Amino acid sequence: MTVISNDPSWWPPIKFNLVFNYFAVTSFTAVVYDWVVTFGKEFESVWRKRCSLMSVLYVSVRYLGILYVGYDHKADEIAEH
Repeated sequence: MTVISNDPSWWPPIKFNLVFNYFAVTSFTAVVYDWVVTFGKEFESVWRKRCSLMSVLYVSVRYLGILYVGYDHKADEIAEH
């Protein structure tokens, strides 16, 4: 049986969690929007040209952050179990 508590001491953590989730969704939306808007220019400037130090740095900065967030999220899920 589920027990629902309306204890006011839980309100701040619940509000923090709600705001954090809104921020995460907003950030993800901004990253996807940026990727969609700039992909054509990125394709012409980075992917169709020869590999150079600057293209490697660009790809590293642009995509390793996304991979790190996915890795960190998965590590947190594993640690919770």
